[in-house]
Amino acid sequence: MFKNNLMVSIRNILNNKLFSAINIAGLSIGLSAVLLITLYIWDEITYDSYLNDNPGIYKLELRTDYPGRGVRFNPQTGGAVAVGLKADYPGLIKNSTRVNRSTRTLTVVDRNTSVEVARADVSFFEIFSVDFVEGDAVSALRDQSSVAISQSAANNFFPGGALGQTISLDDGKDYRVGAVYKDFPENTHIRLNYIFPTSPSNRDLVSEEAGWWSIGFLTYVQLQEGATIDQVKAVIPAFVDRYLPAEDAENPRSQRYGFKMMALADVHFETSSRDAGDPLLLTGFGAIAFIILSIATFNFMNMSI
Repeated sequence: MFKNNLMVSIRNILNNKLFSAINIAGLSIGLSAVLLITLYIWDEITYDSYLNDNPGIYKLELRTDYPGRGVRFNPQTGGAVAVGLKADYPGLIKNSTRVNRSTRTLTVVDRNTSVEVARADVSFFEIFSVDFVEGDAVSALRDQSSVAISQSAANNFFPGGALGQTISLDDGKDYRVGAVYKDFPENTHIRLNYIFPTSPSNRDLVSEEAGWWSIGFLTYVQLQEGATIDQVKAVIPAFVDRYLPAEDAENPRSQRYGFKMMALADVHFETSSRDAGDPLLLTGFGAIAFIILSIATFNFMNMSI
């Protein structure tokens, strides 16, 4: 039965070559468009899933509301925020980490390269689950002279093996490769090829103005088991007012200075960064894919009758 139907279908196609070609081409183009749209939507909705193995991770972004300037958001915060929250609220905050990115010049042997590097706290590898090719989370940033690099960076500079090799940074220091990790996927907001340790400074101190106003850190906290983000949000005003003096008696600083907090899985769509995702756009693409698929299949069936 199946063989007979197949032979009839092939005979009809051969007898109506132009008609069949147009019909099949229309369906193929429609299905291809739907497939491409589906892959894009899937890439967006799985954004940052690579980093989301550990529960209770939230990103903090600065929110200010000053007269004449209105509400403004910054995807980064001051350096003291993560340090201060962990120190002041150990019952809520299990761990915290910061990432500061910049473009620097690396020197490997006699080869100079300008690349984006990151400085991160040692706790970065405690909060985020990273797959290591060489070394581990302990050796990655063991001390201030260690550096962790991605697998692609290691293959580029040290094809014979990167562990223990030396990379010089334009800060005048030499760093020893303590670990090599698998490349971060493209669909994550943290794509780092070179992770150096954060250098201690006054930006780590909640008691210093620089700790609050030297904005340049991607800040993350991991909540204690059983703690909720609403509990953390509730203590933020007191946390801010404890260290930042009020402008006047009627306007505590927490009315002007605060944080937007988002679960790691929601960062791509809720961040104030310029490359944030757009849920409305995905909805639109999904609707377009459905319409294309409906038209393509309807035309194919209608022309086949």
